[in-house]
Amino acid sequence: MKTLKTLSALVLSAGLIFTSCKKKDSDPDPTNPTSNTPSISWISNSSSSTGWTSADATVTIGSPIQIGYNASANATTGTKLDSIFLTIVRTDVTPNVNVISTATTVPNSPAATATGSLSIPAGTITSAGVYNVTYKIHDKNAYTNSVSLNVTVVPNIGLAGSGSATAGGAASAIGSYINLENAIVYTQSAAIANPGVVELVYNNAKLFSPTDAAENNATIKAGGKLTMLQKYTGSSSFTSITALDVAASNPTLTNVTVAAGDIYFYSTNGKKGVFQVASLTASTGSTDGTTITIKIQQ
Repeated sequence: MKTLKTLSALVLSAGLIFTSCKKKDSDPDPTNPTSNTPSISWISNSSSSTGWTSADATVTIGSPIQIGYNASANATTGTKLDSIFLTIVRTDVTPNVNVISTATTVPNSPAATATGSLSIPAGTITSAGVYNVTYKIHDKNAYTNSVSLNVTVVPNIGLAGSGSATAGGAASAIGSYINLENAIVYTQSAAIANPGVVELVYNNAKLFSPTDAAENNATIKAGGKLTMLQKYTGSSSFTSITALDVAASNPTLTNVTVAAGDIYFYSTNGKKGVFQVASLTASTGSTDGTTITIKIQQ
């Protein structure tokens, strides 16, 4: 009987031990760490709030970037949030460059939910490149979760100072040799007398580089400065083009047939710009001519 009582006591004691060690519903699950992580997402545009960057994006240098996050405790464990880490790293160079790296406690920490945002003002990012932006949330049990996106920053070449130039064909008295920087049109004799001024040549609804085989004057050909001419096939809004990326990999187009409304990127004399064919009267003889509206890098 004594033996039976002793055995009963041992069983009861073991039961108490197992009962006291039973996992609480709010405890992290060590067998599945990913199930314990807090939640985080980007703030995105809505009917009441706009201007947020919440996915990979391309912006021009100097443009402000508005980013933000919404975070909440793990739905199962309810573990309160502790801190938020923000990093912005330029990734297209070696070694990578840290632009921003901050760690702060979340508002009212420890908190069940947290929201934060950052406005990167104009001028903060001064170099074109690819920037990885990451928010990483930490909770009180050191579990983490993160959101990340890439912002590609492209050059803003400061287009300003628009002008216009009207050129005629080879038989026209107004000339067909165009200086894009100053919106000046030269006759052939004037272009020869001012070597190096010709950046574009017009004749019979065609534009070409002064170095093209169609140019028959050696002085003009030797002084040609146009290094790139590329038709733009994107937005039809000329006035909205504020940043251009005329990559050197794009071949120079020459002897190009143009039409009214066409937009072209160009590179000349170390500068980049854009022009639009505003009007065109394509014919032979003295009536052949075009007017182009020009913008160039300051």
